[in-house]
Amino acid sequence: MRSRLLLLLSLLLMWPSSSWAKSNRILLWGVQRGCTPNPDLVREVEKRLTILTSDIVTLSPDPKRLGCQGAACAAQLTRECPGIAAQGGTLVGVVVEPGKGVTKIRIWVHDLEAGVTSYKDEYCQGCSLLSSLPPMVSSLVEQPSFSEGAPGLSPMYCQKNGAGAAASSPTVTKIHLVLSSDLKHKGAVSALIRQRLQSIAIEPVSSHADSASLTLADLTKMTSKEPGSQVLVVEGKPGGKVEVSLFDGATQRTEAREIDCQHCDKDELLVQVKGAVNALLAHCFGDQCGSSTSAERVPPEACQPFQILRCGGVEDAPDLASGSGLGAATVGSPSASASSPMTRLGKGLLWGLFGASAATSLGLLAANYTSAGTVVGPSDKFPNMLMPAAAAAGGLSLLALAAAIPFTVLAAGESKPLQSTATGAVPSDPMPFRRASSLPPFTCPK
Repeated sequence: MRSRLLLLLSLLLMWPSSSWAKSNRILLWGVQRGCTPNPDLVREVEKRLTILTSDIVTLSPDPKRLGCQGAACAAQLTRECPGIAAQGGTLVGVVVEPGKGVTKIRIWVHDLEAGVTSYKDEYCQGCSLLSSLPPMVSSLVEQPSFSEGAPGLSPMYCQKNGAGAAASSPTVTKIHLVLSSDLKHKGAVSALIRQRLQSIAIEPVSSHADSASLTLADLTKMTSKEPGSQVLVVEGKPGGKVEVSLFDGATQRTEAREIDCQHCDKDELLVQVKGAVNALLAHCFGDQCGSSTSAERVPPEACQPFQILRCGGVEDAPDLASGSGLGAATVGSPSASASSPMTRLGKGLLWGLFGASAATSLGLLAANYTSAGTVVGPSDKFPNMLMPAAAAAGGLSLLALAAAIPFTVLAAGESKPLQSTATGAVPSDPMPFRRASSLPPFTCPK
């Protein structure tokens, strides 16, 4: 009896710890530029995520499998590595899209147990992704915002009056500026930030607070008198690094960017600080996401739609298409419909020819046994005069049928991978756009 009690007690003590480990496990799908994995960024993101948990598994799927996001990637993992997926945890992926003067970033976090996905779009202007991207990813992993559906091709920070907008969100009109004493080129940095804030009708307020000793209580006190005000802190760090952070008084949240500028001159430092400040000013805090206040601060080039991923093996699945007006047909396929117009035209012509010729043959055959099929001459009768024409029409119908059947079978096989589902719906087959012939094998981690 005593041994059973000890066994039960040990199980009860082990259960919370195993549950905690399961929920805190991170499966890193990868960081990709289009359809190309970026191992350097993966390494930096993984290093940052180790602050949250030591249980991190890097999946590194084949590039042909990178045309998915969120639930579609989770479906691949569940199908190919059911043992790994069954252990639960958080699946994390990042898509980086370089552009002219700006780099757009889409981060997604999928809860394997709940089956829901959180998305976050950011942009980077004149900053280093190696230092800026890891904090963005860890921020979403720590504070995911799960909602129904998935974002469209337009970046979330550019969507005015979106689903996350709230009428009660205060407009930011004042930002307190705190610069550390050991910051290089402090005067030039201060002037740059002031000019940027004034250009978007935000009043910069200088603060002489010590950035190294700022607490949450200090930040809350600074923003308590002005609803919606924020605190921008620029702090010099060891090794030439600079941390730029923005505290939002309404939500009590902080977003940060780290700049690695050990060998930067003054001009290069200002460019990187400007990029970090612009990204923070456009960041959505809580219920302000999607509001026009955030969208108005974004440069136009950062609002260009994300490209549709065409990675060869699996095209971009419903996650990206839902909510974008594209429906949930296959994105990146030669045709979004089940079959091309030429295929439908060919089937129509062949089956139409078969129907017309068969009907003609039957009509001629029936008429042949009436007076119409007999020609009366001066001295004799000539029956079955319509039989040659009926036979010719019958032969044509057989040829049309012989061509129509295999053409239809081939067309059906060709359109089978292009099944579509209702927009935003979860397909019964978790990988409706899977192409078994072109998908490379998935290497499951041990």
